This record gives sequence, structure tokens and C-alpha cells, in this order.
Amino acid sequence: MRKKIKVWMIRGIAASAVAATSGCMNADREAREPANPIADALRDCAGSGDPACQAALSGMFESGQGVPADHRRAFELMLQAAESGYLPAQRSVGVSYVLGRGVAKDEEKAAYWLGKASDRGDDEAILLYYQLVEREDPVLGC
Repeated sequence: MRKKIKVWMIRGIAASAVAATSGCMNADREAREPANPIADALRDCAGSGDPACQAALSGMFESGQGVPADHRRAFELMLQAAESGYLPAQRSVGVSYVLGRGVAKDEEKAAYWLGKASDRGDDEAILLYYQLVEREDPVLGC
């Protein structure tokens, strides 16, 4: 009996996942954005203020993976995570200001965020901060 219940539950979960990713629209989102269970879970988590979820959802918007690409939205989410003290987000916000990705280029704000991440020991941020302050072209690997 337990085995039959497990199989039924697995089939139900699989059917739900297929329906959720088949392009159905959720009423609470813009019509242009298809349902995506991973993005939906990250939206819920990010909405509760979790900086790691904000950063992960930002990455999805940056790459356009699972959601429509939106560099401005990606930056806004990453900034929220950075303001919460999430170290990888602090570096990423600094890089966004250097590149002008999702936001206008701003070396002063880039130095601020890269400096915050550098002060906390982020090796990549230390290198980028040094290059920015010394007026070298930052080696971003992007």
C-alpha cells in the first residue's frame, strides 16, 4: 500500500512540475513571464528578505535562465542582497557599477561596494578595488 501511495505522489509531483514549466501563466505575475517553479521558489524566498535567494534570483535575471533577461531587475535584487551584508553580492554590485550593467556606470559607487567586500576579505574584490583605485582597467573576466 505504501509503495502505491509513493508512486502516486511522485506522479502527481512530476505532473505538477510539467504543468508549471509548460508555459502556463500565473495571475500574480506579468503576462510575459512564464511559470518557473525554481524562479517562483526563489521569488518567495527573496521576498522574505533572504540575501542568498535575492542573489540567486538576480543571477537568473542576469543570465535570462528560467526568466526573461532583465539586467536592471538583476541589479536591484543584487543591491538588496548587498545592503543586507551578503558578501558575494557586495562584490557583484561593485562590478555592476564598473561595467554599467543594469545601472549607470559609477566609479565612486563601484569603489564603495568593492571596498566593502575587500574589507571583508574577498580576494577578487581586493584585486578589482586596487585596479579601480589605481586607475587600471579592471580585469573582470566577463
